[in-house]
Amino acid sequence: MARLSLRSLSIGAAAILWGLAAWHAWVARGLYLDGAAVLVTMLKNGGFALFYQSRLYMMAATQAPAAAAIGLGVTDTRVIAQLYSAGLFLVPTAFYHAALWRARGDAALLVAVLVAIGVVFLPTGFFIVGESNAIGAAVIFCAVVLATAQRPVLGDGLMLAATATLLIRSYETVSCFGLLLAAFTVWRLKRAGGNSAGAAAYVLAVLLFLVASAVSIYSLFDPTNPAPLGDALNRALQFWRNLQFILPLVALLIVVAVGRSGERPAVVVSAALLLLLAISPLLLLVDIGVGPLPRTHYHSRTVAGLVIAALAIAIWRHAARPGWTPKPVHMTLAVAALLAALPSDIVLTEIWRHSLIEFRTIISTRSGLIAAEDTDFLRKPYSEMVEPWALPSQSVILRREPTDGIILPPKGYTGWQPFDPTKILPAPFARFRYGGD
Repeated sequence: MARLSLRSLSIGAAAILWGLAAWHAWVARGLYLDGAAVLVTMLKNGGFALFYQSRLYMMAATQAPAAAAIGLGVTDTRVIAQLYSAGLFLVPTAFYHAALWRARGDAALLVAVLVAIGVVFLPTGFFIVGESNAIGAAVIFCAVVLATAQRPVLGDGLMLAATATLLIRSYETVSCFGLLLAAFTVWRLKRAGGNSAGAAAYVLAVLLFLVASAVSIYSLFDPTNPAPLGDALNRALQFWRNLQFILPLVALLIVVAVGRSGERPAVVVSAALLLLLAISPLLLLVDIGVGPLPRTHYHSRTVAGLVIAALAIAIWRHAARPGWTPKPVHMTLAVAALLAALPSDIVLTEIWRHSLIEFRTIISTRSGLIAAEDTDFLRKPYSEMVEPWALPSQSVILRREPTDGIILPPKGYTGWQPFDPTKILPAPFARFRYGGD
């Protein structure tokens, strides 16, 4: 494929990502589920809300825009929520954009990046507050940098070292990704010589990747800060419930498994699966429990991480033996996977936007404590957009007046909440209003 065409594809894919990120930030999609609890804690703290030491750096990076606004005296929670959402989408989008740009001269690498976006990021990223979204993007970026580097140079080494620093405290899966990237970096150092400054930066990156892996491994076994390992493994077994993820994943596996020995049947079946993905939002019109469901994105993040690891290894193999050149049909399928993921993302984001409008209407027309059972948030489609414990948090963030009501969790709920909505609200909340003064 011509270099100009590859460059156009990389620019087009990046434009789509940035367009989505801007829209998702505008509609404050970062408030989805855990995001509301994080932001309401930021309001209470007057800045950052860094719950987990093992994820400290990534949480700080994504919270930075909102924390800066709060610190500068911004009291409009709409603006703060948009900035918080922007931070959550900015990190993975920037990494994927950089990876697309570095891959623009190699068709095989560009296919890998497009697959990472279309099969993993968009189909599993509605739960954007999850650090796994940014981790996957960072891993693909590092792999592409190492694959495209002719020799270790200072600029590449510093980018790798900076990314490795961010990964030191980012997410538990870095326990594996850190080792993989460290090994890839050592291989690149041994494979091609470079100037002393570049080699030194690469060595620094290797050390930082190893530190990131060690910190993540420690966090998995730290008795003072136990990671929900068992819960994560249990949820991983439910990855098949995410229709947005399963359809393109199966399409990818078919092409990989039989693409060479039976290309036409594989392409036809894969294309059919991607077409089903594109039209899958129609399933939301009927209440059969099947369709693009945002909550299932949380369940698929572990298997999505395995796909990212497989893509990183494939990129490494290509760097070692660049013998495979994708045919136009392979590039077409990679682009189709990205485009097929868009309808579900668009429809679910629109449902999210309408859920916020409904939420604001309810709390502005009723004062005091509002039973969740007296709202539509325990019924579809809005039940997919909330968690019981997040209802009071969203109420605080979306209230325009101190007299606006607060929606309580369903009756019988006894789990964790960022604050007790049945008591006097924490004093810091008093200065914040949705829409400002």
